[in-house]
Amino acid sequence: MNFERKVVITLAAHETCLQQIKRLTRIIGVCIGKCQNGYDQIGPRPASAHDDILGILPWPNGEHHEILHDEQHRRKTHIWGAFQHREPSSCGYGMVGLQIDEIADFLADQECVHCTRAWHFILERKRVKKDLGHLRLSIRGLGKSALKKLIP
Repeated sequence: MNFERKVVITLAAHETCLQQIKRLTRIIGVCIGKCQNGYDQIGPRPASAHDDILGILPWPNGEHHEILHDEQHRRKTHIWGAFQHREPSSCGYGMVGLQIDEIADFLADQECVHCTRAWHFILERKRVKKDLGHLRLSIRGLGKSALKKLIP
């Protein structure tokens, strides 16, 4: 295969990975946005919110913020709970978080299909990012080859 063809194929693969990452990130956001964690504590939308003269009142409102969000204003989804989950370490020194393979089991126990789907897409995005790293190394290699061709 000639050099120019290698460059075009590598750049096209690089762009494909970037587009996949962007698409997966969007899908993850949609899945996480559907998570209902915390809504059982704040209850259903009040009927009076629809009768307001100014239009529909925002719901959930400011008083629900502490239930639905952490100190950094991140939404407390089931995935957030999996990352925050701590248990004593097996050697007895401190607390440890869940391993990647344990997060799927944790989410299955929470019975949230939205967060489980989001976790699947997060793992897929992680794989694509790894491929992107390999492609960036290939681009560097092609750049070095190009420099050798230019410098006699």
